[in-house]
Amino acid sequence: GPISGNKGEWPIVCYASGVHASQATTGFYDEMSGRKQLRFYGEFYKIPRPKLDARIEELMARVGMMRFIDAAIKTYSHGMRKRLAIAQALLHDPKILILDEPSTGLDPKGVQEFRDLIRGLNTEGYTMFISSHVLPEIQQLCDRVGILRRGRLVAEDSIDNLREQLVSRSVDRVSIVATGFNEELVNRIRALEAVRSADAAQWGIMVLAEPRSNVSAEVNDILVRGGARITSLTTMEPTLEDVFLDITGGEGDV
Repeated sequence: GPISGNKGEWPIVCYASGVHASQATTGFYDEMSGRKQLRFYGEFYKIPRPKLDARIEELMARVGMMRFIDAAIKTYSHGMRKRLAIAQALLHDPKILILDEPSTGLDPKGVQEFRDLIRGLNTEGYTMFISSHVLPEIQQLCDRVGILRRGRLVAEDSIDNLREQLVSRSVDRVSIVATGFNEELVNRIRALEAVRSADAAQWGIMVLAEPRSNVSAEVNDILVRGGARITSLTTMEPTLEDVFLDITGGEGDV
């Protein structure tokens, strides 16, 4: 039977009943199958065996792992282990999931599949907190963002609001991919009241203008009347990465 310890230290990990945290790497018993791992874990929550076994199959099907439910975990790929970790996190039906760097180590296809899984869980009513340095992923998945700098929360809002705040105090960036323009046309663009700068390159012109000045139409008119051939003209919206760097100076976490 179990032997009681008489000395030493044991770390204690506590989860509230409605919360589950999933780390970037989750420890499994590699000799176990996925089914046995989830059964072992589910017993900590005292889920009755018939209900637990049905829940395991339901979750493994949901995360696309039913084919491998009885295979040893040591045969799982990195992406399969990620999926198993999500199934394990959902066993006791928590209301909140905390995911730490959820797509670390996945190939592009695996990243896309994992994002689709997260979106699906969100539509089913799960609330998720995601900690990640992969800002494009956060921008695609999250409704609201908190930015930490040196352990302090320095910004928290919707992504759209944070981007709007940056736009209001920065510049509009207009990228024009074009040919057939000359220095005279670039100087005409520079002369526009709202334009701060216009720099020509081999591929086209980059224009920096006052926030929300909507100079695109005027720039287009100058180039077309001057005989330039425009391939594309795009007002570049700030990304979450731009917001992050503006707020933290590059020192922080999302």
